Amino acid sequence: MIGQKIGQRKIYTIMKFYLHKDVLYEDQAWKTVKFLLDVKKISNEVVDMHNIESIKQLNVSSDDICFARFGHHFDDKIATNKAYDVLTQKFNKIYPSKDAYYYYDDKLKQYEFMLENDIPCLKTYYVGSKEEIEKLNIQFPIVTKKTWGAGTEQVNKWDDYESIVDNKDTRSWTGGSIYPCLVQEYKDVDYDIRVRILNSKVFFTKRMHDFKTKNKDNFPYGTKEILKKDRIKYHLPPYELPVALPINDLAEVEDIIPIVEKLHKIQNEKLDSHFMVWDILRTNEGIKILEFSHVTAYKSFPQIYYDIEYKEANKLTIKSREHFFYLYNEILKGLV
Repeated sequence: MIGQKIGQRKIYTIMKFYLHKDVLYEDQAWKTVKFLLDVKKISNEVVDMHNIESIKQLNVSSDDICFARFGHHFDDKIATNKAYDVLTQKFNKIYPSKDAYYYYDDKLKQYEFMLENDIPCLKTYYVGSKEEIEKLNIQFPIVTKKTWGAGTEQVNKWDDYESIVDNKDTRSWTGGSIYPCLVQEYKDVDYDIRVRILNSKVFFTKRMHDFKTKNKDNFPYGTKEILKKDRIKYHLPPYELPVALPINDLAEVEDIIPIVEKLHKIQNEKLDSHFMVWDILRTNEGIKILEFSHVTAYKSFPQIYYDIEYKEANKLTIKSREHFFYLYNEILKGLV
C-alpha cells in the first residue's frame, strides 16, 4: 500500500511489483529490489519475464508495476525482444519504459534521437564496408563501432585508411565482421564523463581513456581483458570496467550543467524514464553526448551530486556499501 498525497488528501493505492528473475548476470539485481520492497512491505512477486506464457497468466491490476533490468547480453536481448510487447500490453507501468528500451543498445537509433531532440552529438556515419568509409568527408584518425555492444566490445580506432582491416584481430569476441558500423572522427581527450540522472539528482564520474599507456587493444579505456571462461560464465563484456574517478567538486562540471538539465527534461518527457545514464565528451567543438542507457556498470556514487530541482550541490550521506541499495531505492521512488 503506497500513500500518494494529492492536495491535502492522501490516497492509498494497492499495488504490486512483478520482478524479473534475472539469472544471467552475476549481481542478481532483482534480489536487491525484492529486499527493498520486502522491507517497505510492498507486495511483490518474482517472475521469469522472458517466459511469455507465464506473463500471459499473471493476474495484473492497472496499478501493478513490472520491474526488470534487461541488460546487454546477446541471449538477454533476444529473449527480451520476444517478450517485451507482451509485457507492455500486460502492464501499464514497466521499468525500463517502452520508450527507453526502444533505444537501448542501439547507437544508430540513439544518434537519430539526439538529432531529433537537438542534443549535441558527434557527426556519425553508417557504413557497410571499408570502401564506403573512403567516400566519407571525414578526417583521420577515426573510430568505428557496431550499433550495439557494451564495455567497448565493438570499438576500434584507425589512424589512417590503410590501417583499417576486418579480421580476427579487429573483430570482437563474436567473431563477426566489423561491418556494418558507425564511423566518427576521433577526439583526443583524456576521459569522458558518465552522468547518472536519478530523479532530480545528478552524479558525475570521469572514465579515464588509458589506451595510450595501458592496454592499447582496448580503446579507449585501456583496461585488461577478462578471461574468456569468466566472460562466458558470468556474461561479462570482454574488458574490465574503466578506471572511474568520482567528481566531487561540481566546479569541474559547471559547463555541463545546462545540457544536463536539458537531458533531464528530455528523459522524463521523451523517454518516460526517471533514471538514465548519459556519456559526455568535451571536445574542441563543444560538449558532445556519446550515447545513453537505462543500464549502468556500477561501482559507487560520488559523494557530491547536483540537485536539478533546487539547483544546488548536495552531499550523499550514506556509506559506500549502501550505494547499490541507494540506486535501486531511488529507481523505485521514481516509479511510484
